[in-house]
Amino acid sequence: MKNLSFKKNALSTTFWKKFDQKALRLLSFKYYINVMLTIRYGKHARLRMVERGVSEMEVRKAIIKGAKRNQNDKFIASYSYFEVVYKKINSEIYVITVKPG
Repeated sequence: MKNLSFKKNALSTTFWKKFDQKALRLLSFKYYINVMLTIRYGKHARLRMVERGVSEMEVRKAIIKGAKRNQNDKFIASYSYFEVVYKKINSEIYVITVKPG
């Protein structure tokens, strides 16, 4: 009986190690999105976000995960049902507008 409980504990330990690794990756990604990435929003962008029901977190996800293309000195990130037009200025990102995708 002890051997069976040992195997059960060993399996649960392996599960928790894998779970902890996934949780750590998720937490580090959330930390990067929330802390390391400085995003500034223009007045026009804020108005369009309210008009279209897009949150700041959705804009962050679009900039990080969305499909990107260049337009002169700007970038357009397509994500979900909208697109984010932004510029990179030094280490900051300046959001110009949010439009339907």
